[in-house]
Amino acid sequence: MKFSMTLPGAGRGTVRIDGQDVAAATTGADIRTRPGEPTQVVLELMLVRTDLDIEDAEVTVPPATREALLQLGWAPPADEPEGER
Repeated sequence: MKFSMTLPGAGRGTVRIDGQDVAAATTGADIRTRPGEPTQVVLELMLVRTDLDIEDAEVTVPPATREALLQLGWAPPADEPEGER
């Protein structure tokens, strides 16, 4: 997985995972390097919790968010239409 980060100034910059910018959802990052070991990057992502109970709701995820989740190992629901998987 390719990781890159640019920090040109306070509150600005990019955090990319395989080209997908996740800076807007990133609240922190730890980067650890040790001789002879691969670099370890730990990202803290902002997660918002909302409790809803709605029958027959259609839930969509914006394409950029979906791609970031897929890059992080998320699997879409089994009942998602094949063209959207």
